[in-house]
Amino acid sequence: SEFKPDMIAVVDAIPAGVQRWCRGWDLAATEGAGDYTAGVRLGLLADGRVCIAHALREQFGTDKRDALIKATASADGFGVRQSLPQDPGQAGKGQAQALVKMLAGHQVHTSPETGDKVVRARPLASQVNAGNVVMVRGPWNDAFTGELRTFPNGLHDDQADAAARAYA
Repeated sequence: SEFKPDMIAVVDAIPAGVQRWCRGWDLAATEGAGDYTAGVRLGLLADGRVCIAHALREQFGTDKRDALIKATASADGFGVRQSLPQDPGQAGKGQAQALVKMLAGHQVHTSPETGDKVVRARPLASQVNAGNVVMVRGPWNDAFTGELRTFPNGLHDDQADAAARAYA
């Protein structure tokens, strides 16, 4: 695996000194099957470490997925940037515009995924493997670290993709 999740320190609270927040998203739209829609909230600490504060993943159709994104952004608050992938082509552009409109008032960034997912994950993997990442204790921890442990060859990589997007 690219990631060594055992190097992530689990903490009971978000450390002081978070300079900025971003939640990265990886989108899917199949109810109850296939890929997950995943959202991972990362914070950059003043000392250069990364804090993974929250991760979620659901197998939702489009309407429930969009409601999840809106509710999560609302819970995150306006200080957390929301970063969403944009599929190539006109349909992707339309979807991105609709999501930005739905998240009015939030800091929203959309961009196409470029290059190989392993290459996109390497900057975050480097920080994880150097012991520069902490994770807030939560019921989502096992699913998240399990996915990192098998990336990129595991059954699912949606949370790894979302985390890499947030870090970028």
